[in-house]
Amino acid sequence: MRHLFLFRRPEDSLVSFYHFHCRPSGNQKLTTGGVDSFCLEHLGRWKAMTHSYLELAMRCATRVHFVSYEDMLSEPEQNLAHCFSWLGETVDAQIIAEAVERNRFERAQKNESSRQTDPNHNFFRRGTSGAGQDELSQKTLDRIHAETSELMKQARSRIASKSRFASVGQSSAA
Repeated sequence: MRHLFLFRRPEDSLVSFYHFHCRPSGNQKLTTGGVDSFCLEHLGRWKAMTHSYLELAMRCATRVHFVSYEDMLSEPEQNLAHCFSWLGETVDAQIIAEAVERNRFERAQKNESSRQTDPNHNFFRRGTSGAGQDELSQKTLDRIHAETSELMKQARSRIASKSRFASVGQSSAA
């Protein structure tokens, strides 16, 4: 079995998880202490998950492909092409571009808002990075960074060299 591991900055991931639980369908009891408390309580889960994928990659590097959420935001077509290449699939650049366009955050958010009555509880909340910086105290951010910097360094080092995929996603109709 092969795994695509999409990871993001821990502070952003934890804030997103907090807001997921704030939704009416979430476990709101977990959020009563506020965002900082929630994020620190769940930091161990983020670390354990990331560590488990790093260990799997160390045992069998060909079974795990690391993809950064922030990289997907900045270069979605190139990173999606990398994922397909890693899976052994050849996909035309036009198809990848269309898939990216059809799945843009703004489109998903618009579709969601057209189907619900309370816009304060959207699943598709921001679609950007940086929520941790915006919503957490400096003390919480410092602790998260202190406890995760090495894991993030290791995860980022696992991202395949983009030069390896230079021809991925290029149109075969040249």
